[in-house]
Amino acid sequence: MKILMVLSRIPYPLDKGDKLRAYHQIKELIASGQTLIIVCIHFEKAEHLHLQHLRNLGGQWHFVKLSPITAFLNIALNVFSQQPFQVALFYQRKAYRYLSAIIQSEKPDHLIAQLIRTTEYIKTHVSIPKSLDYMDALGDGLKRRAERSPWVTRWIWKEESDRLLRYESIIWNYFDFHFIISRKDAQKILSPQPEKWKMLPNGIDTAFFSNPHDTPSTYLLFTGNMAYPPNVDAAIYLVQEIMPLVWKARPDMKVMIAGADPTASVLQLTSEKTVVTGRLEDIRSAYAQAQLFIAPMRMGSGMQNKILEALSMEIPVITTSVAAEAFSSTVQSTLHIGNDAAEIAQLIIQQFANPSPPTSIARDLVVKEYNWQNTIAQFLNVIDEKH
Repeated sequence: MKILMVLSRIPYPLDKGDKLRAYHQIKELIASGQTLIIVCIHFEKAEHLHLQHLRNLGGQWHFVKLSPITAFLNIALNVFSQQPFQVALFYQRKAYRYLSAIIQSEKPDHLIAQLIRTTEYIKTHVSIPKSLDYMDALGDGLKRRAERSPWVTRWIWKEESDRLLRYESIIWNYFDFHFIISRKDAQKILSPQPEKWKMLPNGIDTAFFSNPHDTPSTYLLFTGNMAYPPNVDAAIYLVQEIMPLVWKARPDMKVMIAGADPTASVLQLTSEKTVVTGRLEDIRSAYAQAQLFIAPMRMGSGMQNKILEALSMEIPVITTSVAAEAFSSTVQSTLHIGNDAAEIAQLIIQQFANPSPPTSIARDLVVKEYNWQNTIAQFLNVIDEKH
């Protein structure tokens, strides 16, 4: 089958959730024998080494750089419409004409739009079966972000959330198949035919994320892209609200916050007891030093791959219901869940007083339920209905 996929970023390096998801989907689609055309509609700088890495995966790659000036004008003109700002931000006529020419010349059998922001590029190609990977309930995620944002920016997130909630249900009608990471996220979207949702969970490379059997220190670890607002919020919450309660009982405890592009507010968390690493060449070096992993998420949507990585590395995980609900009930049963600072602090203290021994049970569940090969097999089984 010849498949054309439209992305809103260059999916390498793997420093954001949508890039990681797209990267592994592309690898597995190519490995399964599909002919793949990937069109990246992007703003970021295209690094030669990154582009070469992607081309080495196989497939036919196209990189379409968007104009920041045009994007600004689109946003300005979009103020009085009901279209989400990010849809307007990523849609440009020059890129649309380029993509349409590829579709006309290559005649793909199937089109995939990753994320709401790419839908305007392919929704009008009515003669070709189409899939939309919503990935997660972005409108609902931004609603929670608005609730925790300063009043200066709260109205922007609230407006974008309202627009997305409307658009997520309207755009449904232009696509044949509708994929999302979890049942929890599907329930947050007002889809006209909820019975047609197809769950397409994330996976991880469990061979890569395996227990190195190093002797762990007393580090409590949190990882992620540290420019992503839900991760920034979680890091600040951890250090400023949770850890003061922990340090009263365990003053020797140390926190490591590992991940790319830490904001100024995250960097300011650095102290004798808190290490902020920035980007690491190999994130496993952080996991190898952790006795306990924590993901104190209070907002955001979708599936936290960081939790899967920690479980695959056989590290006990403490998190919140916000993050845990995206996983299967079996994986949830391996997590330690707390929903306020006092509960989470007590779980941390208990784990360090009576540490859970390394176990392969959680890892075995991750291997079984969250691997990319199974995810792509499920995707192909679904879209085969139209071919």
